[in-house]
Amino acid sequence: MKKKHIFSVGIVVVLLGAFFLLLNNGSENTSLNNYTFLNLPASPLDATYNIYGNEITLTEGVYESEGEAVSAIKEPMYGELNDDEAEDAAFVLVYSKGGTTTYHVAVALGDNGGFLGLNTFELERSDEPITLSIEDLTVVVSYRPRQPELSHTENEYYTLTNGLVLINKTPEAKDTIYKGNYVYGHESRTFTPCGSENTYWISPKSGSNAALKAIYEEKTRDLEPYTPIYIVLNGTLADGPAEGFGADFEYALEVNTILSVPQSGGCVNSGEEDHISP
Repeated sequence: MKKKHIFSVGIVVVLLGAFFLLLNNGSENTSLNNYTFLNLPASPLDATYNIYGNEITLTEGVYESEGEAVSAIKEPMYGELNDDEAEDAAFVLVYSKGGTTTYHVAVALGDNGGFLGLNTFELERSDEPITLSIEDLTVVVSYRPRQPELSHTENEYYTLTNGLVLINKTPEAKDTIYKGNYVYGHESRTFTPCGSENTYWISPKSGSNAALKAIYEEKTRDLEPYTPIYIVLNGTLADGPAEGFGADFEYALEVNTILSVPQSGGCVNSGEEDHISP
């Protein structure tokens, strides 16, 4: 019986030793993975991006392999895209394969002194953009107007959702992009554009009313009631309501899309334009 007992104890010791060995190996692998992740390239032009499901690593903004070519055609622009107080980057890539050329927005998130590339987004227009900028957590891609007689640029707007996925939030032609202060309360559903003396009632026909309410309650949880929050949205103006709390307002704003709600920032000054045409 004693021999059996000693043999059983020996098995337990061996198993415990194997367990701790695997645990230590796992810790080393975890550490290695963290080390690899933290050593991101110092430039977004050297980061890895996902294009059409394939991971492509740029070298000074260029990649070439088996008839496939990718290159940055605009210098990266830097700014805040996910509200984490780290400077992010965005630029335009041109992708060529098999005689086909497409343009893409590339975004890299700033992290620990380096840049983490994300999935690119193919631009809807086939002509080359003229500029790219980052404004209010949004990538703005500008084009020459389709009609030569027009002088203003035409813009597309891209934002990150869930912090990692780039989506197109370009408004419809009938919509206008507004930047300003939003207030929600028992007797208030109002929006005041930056640099404007006009205040609009938020139309009950807006498709974003529930989201606006949830965002406002989250942003003002520890603030006084009716504290305004800065928000960027797009929509159209309509006549104010004939009755109810909004009856005193001449116009109502029908909100179609919430473009961004920056944690920091706001109306710069009284002279800032109250709206931006798409």
